[in-house]
Amino acid sequence: MNRVLIGMACALFAGSVAHATAGGQGTKSVQGTISALTTSSITVKVKDQEMTFVIDPKTDVVAKGGATQTRAAQAAGKPGAVITDILKIGQGVEVKYKTDGMLASSIRGLSGTPSGSTSTDNPTLHANGVVTAVNGTSLTVKGSGGEWTFVIDEKTRVTGTGAGTKTREKKAAGEKTTIMDFVAMGDTVAVTYHDMSGTKHASAVRVTKKGSTN
Repeated sequence: MNRVLIGMACALFAGSVAHATAGGQGTKSVQGTISALTTSSITVKVKDQEMTFVIDPKTDVVAKGGATQTRAAQAAGKPGAVITDILKIGQGVEVKYKTDGMLASSIRGLSGTPSGSTSTDNPTLHANGVVTAVNGTSLTVKGSGGEWTFVIDEKTRVTGTGAGTKTREKKAAGEKTTIMDFVAMGDTVAVTYHDMSGTKHASAVRVTKKGSTN
């Protein structure tokens, strides 16, 4: 493992997860699998819950190959490597963080399965946010940890208030439904998805709140 000096990089988490105290007061640690990553935040899935942490220039990143990435960045005149070049979605990590503000003080890449996650070849992931774009084959959602685009197909299940009625109306008219019959820009949704070699495939989309313009 090599420490990484990241050049630059908020998030909220509500709920209860068992954490182990790591060091000083107000600092905890957790292990899980990365489900979303940007230069300013990291979302980690711990068992069946997700936690999002803030990343800043003081966040200490320890990862295999990090020193090489740092030297390459510095040789190019940059202050350090970018965290998204070092860590990847689906990778196991240990995050030490400050409970006040959920600021990650350190992130360590794990070579094996993290203790807080389930070992599966294709784990089920979750994302929540507001719809910024939608068409017949894709859905883009912006949340506290970033913005993600999901592939939509005939296997994607869409639920929400009025979805059943709309489906019956379309069926009675001999028409097929599309995601745009149920989901619109500005809606708040919860997406269940799988990472298929870098492509996020939505298995389920649940509309939790309709947008104000709907």
